[in-house]
Amino acid sequence: MSGDTSTSSTSKGSSRSASSGSRGASNSEIINLIKRNYTPPTAARGSTQRATLTITVNANGDVINVSASGPDNTVNEAAKQAVLNTGSLPIDADDPKYPTFTIQFKGSN
Repeated sequence: MSGDTSTSSTSKGSSRSASSGSRGASNSEIINLIKRNYTPPTAARGSTQRATLTITVNANGDVINVSASGPDNTVNEAAKQAVLNTGSLPIDADDPKYPTFTIQFKGSN
């Protein structure tokens, strides 16, 4: 019973629904994209972690800036890195969340 389980998620594109291209993704779709890139810090593995992410994107949905706040700085950094690794988010420029929006990220391993 090792608590050091792998978090390699191989669900390819499962959170992206077929859309007309003019619809911004929901927060839950964005969180799922971020979770696929999230690697929990060693000390936090096996527990649920929370971070509030404030993400700024440009008109193409490319992540320009991200900040994270939560009780654990290593979790915050891991969550920020997950957003940066995602690179681009499916956000429509007309979406009210654009260009800066905040999501509650709850990651677990």
